[in-house]
Amino acid sequence: NRLANRTLFDKLVDSADKNFKKDLFTEALTDYRKANELFPDEAYPAQQIAVINEKLNADASFLAAVNQADQAFTGKQYQIAKDLYNQVLAIRSNHKHSSDRIVEINRILASLSVDENYNTLIADADQLFSGRNYNEAKNKYTEALALKVREQYPKDKIAEINTILRDLAAVDQKYQQTVNRADNLFNSGKYGEAKPVYAEAGTIKPNETYPPEMMGKIDSLLDEQARLLAQKEAEEKARLEA
Repeated sequence: NRLANRTLFDKLVDSADKNFKKDLFTEALTDYRKANELFPDEAYPAQQIAVINEKLNADASFLAAVNQADQAFTGKQYQIAKDLYNQVLAIRSNHKHSSDRIVEINRILASLSVDENYNTLIADADQLFSGRNYNEAKNKYTEALALKVREQYPKDKIAEINTILRDLAAVDQKYQQTVNRADNLFNSGKYGEAKPVYAEAGTIKPNETYPPEMMGKIDSLLDEQARLLAQKEAEEKARLEA
């Protein structure tokens, strides 16, 4: 009976060793335990059982770590997930799933950084545009477009600003030409002709203070001319009547 048990023991150990070498730890553990039951005093089966239990516990901890990292990734906690995957790789440096996930996370984080910067630039540009700071707004929209070249919104706003700037330049040119014409008439002493031209300039750019100032100046000059003329006529009349 002992001989039969020894033969069975040897077979169990041999089978367990083969499964152990193939990393079939559960199958190996079963055979090592049976061998250990036959000959409890034999050290080898007990040692292998301890080794396998350690490996299985390590595997369980490893899988738990991977699962924790995966959950963080699924929850879009990308930086936490990246740290956890790095911890997994510290245990098994050749774990492809973790390596691939870190590459993917780096791409996502880079994309999120671009999105954040783009959104900030667009918000700043929109505020400048609302405040009619068109050149500054155009610069911000251009920076945003450099980050995301396929976005249509900054392209549309840049085109809109270019149209506005062209229109403003045309208004500025027309205003300046009208003011120059009025100034020439004023400097030539043609106050009556200059006044309506200043009024015309004022309709082109209502917020400009120069045209109404000049119109007020002309009114004062014309009033003074009228007063002097009336005074002269009165003096002439008095002289003739004397």
